[in-house]
Amino acid sequence: MSILQIQPRFSELEHWEALAVQQGLYFELLELSAPNVMVSDDVIGTYSKSGLVRSLHGAFVDINPASGDTQLQALSRRRCEESCALAERLGASNVVFHCSCFPFLRGSYLSQWAERCAEFYRSLAARYSLTVLIENCMDVDPTPLKTLMELVGSPKVAVCLDVGHANYSRAPIERWFEELQGSIRHLHLSDNRGLFDDHLPLGSGSIDFRHVSSLCDQAGTVEHVTLEVGDLDGVRQSLAYLQKNHLFGQE
Repeated sequence: MSILQIQPRFSELEHWEALAVQQGLYFELLELSAPNVMVSDDVIGTYSKSGLVRSLHGAFVDINPASGDTQLQALSRRRCEESCALAERLGASNVVFHCSCFPFLRGSYLSQWAERCAEFYRSLAARYSLTVLIENCMDVDPTPLKTLMELVGSPKVAVCLDVGHANYSRAPIERWFEELQGSIRHLHLSDNRGLFDDHLPLGSGSIDFRHVSSLCDQAGTVEHVTLEVGDLDGVRQSLAYLQKNHLFGQE
């Protein structure tokens, strides 16, 4: 059964911890990787001591480790390395990065992007005690991630499938599972209406989570599932939805 994770806010950590303990949940930290956030030793120590941190969502804004601009590439790679170091300090086992492939170019652009990213993510996985997960973001279909996974050749580099992002892509959710078969180790769950990344509570948009849960069970490779639905009320609403419908192992 997949481990269910939530994304706490440090300012309300007491309440998030109480919910996690009550419901048997773990943390995937997001806010520590937002731009211009200074992460103090106190914050790191508090999260580390909690024993609840399984994953870190790494740096994600304007990050492109395959950029053709060498200065931007170097900066992006440094930010990714900083995220990996932070994840280890927090006691996490996973770090998530967004796919940086421009969605409307293929051919030599896609090949070069995949080669550069495969080399970089392999090196991260070799240097840190982490599974490196690449998440679909602006992707219109699974092709870039499929190409990357075919090249990377490391069991420590896998896919984080964001179901909300897939819902506004050009490909149905079945195709994402089919083409990334064997590589999907992590899911991000939020709802939307197929147009924007609304991060609505589950059951509030157009996504058929019963179908997604069935596809997840069939895949048999998903180790962590994270609710990306904003505040505590959104998490509680989503948990109630999962439990009512017996989805993703929730009773």
